[in-house]
Amino acid sequence: CADCTGHGVPGAFMSIIGNTLFNDIVKESDETDPAAMLHSLENKMHELLHNDINDGMDLILLSLDLTTGQLDFSGAMRPLIHVSDDNVNLLKTGRDTIGGINTKKIFENSSIKLRSGDKVYIYTDGFTDQFGGPKGRKMNTSGLITILKDFNGDPMNWQKEKIARIFEEWKGKEPQTDDVLLIGFRFENAYPAGKKALENSTHKTTASA
Repeated sequence: CADCTGHGVPGAFMSIIGNTLFNDIVKESDETDPAAMLHSLENKMHELLHNDINDGMDLILLSLDLTTGQLDFSGAMRPLIHVSDDNVNLLKTGRDTIGGINTKKIFENSSIKLRSGDKVYIYTDGFTDQFGGPKGRKMNTSGLITILKDFNGDPMNWQKEKIARIFEEWKGKEPQTDDVLLIGFRFENAYPAGKKALENSTHKTTASA
């Protein structure tokens, strides 16, 4: 889940570069460590652009072991929301972004053990930064967490429809602030049953500005 900090042509340029470099990292190595992959992306981007980078990229990268439920993740300014039973936890990641003028970055891994029925959500700030509602304010992360709590017991495909509708109702007549991406999945049991369940329980909601 990634979001470029620039807009217009610069943002599109960063998106293309980031996507291309990340695909190269995946193809050229067997690396599955999220933090190591972020360091590789950061280094390749600065090498390609000769450190002449004004814009950056916020993202979070996940690595899930379907046999054990071990979820490793590392991020650049993007958090993760973990829902287990009725507990909703916001897990923050690093404060460094990919790219930008700073070349000394720290990307670290965090881990959680998923249980059957746990849900994970990652998102760009276009969702939480959207202005709307009766007072024309931002939804904020607290608003998203409230939505996830309200729909916690619903199937993932129902959540997708309800969250998309609530976002549009919240936005109302306000212009859309930014591109929006929200990805959620529910972990079920262990591999191979978990693999099939995971594939059938992932939802993605997007909206383009």
